[in-house]
Amino acid sequence: MDMVLDTAVKYNDIFLSGVKITIIISLLSCFFGLLLGIILAFMKISGIKVLQWISTAYVEVIRGTPVLVQISLVFFGLPFLGIHFPSFQSVTSRITTSTAVISPASRSWASTLRDCPPVSLH
Repeated sequence: MDMVLDTAVKYNDIFLSGVKITIIISLLSCFFGLLLGIILAFMKISGIKVLQWISTAYVEVIRGTPVLVQISLVFFGLPFLGIHFPSFQSVTSRITTSTAVISPASRSWASTLRDCPPVSLH
């Protein structure tokens, strides 16, 4: 037990740095994923076939691929093609795009708003 506590105290700064980066990545990914999910939802209910197809294809590809595979492709595959991203941006962008599969839920939310009658506040 003393060894565990000694290690935790010794590497305290590294642990706290990792926690800080994890929280930042999570907050950014949730925000931008929600934004992208809402955009995809409105594309799906727009009535424009091309936008509906793009939204459906995006959601199906992202849902059908594990996040770790997506991160590996961005982190290792894109540099092989000559496209380089910093580590932080590559991980944040992949988690953001996989979070954007919230679009079906956003679509159902938007369709219920469309069907609601206007509310008077008086």
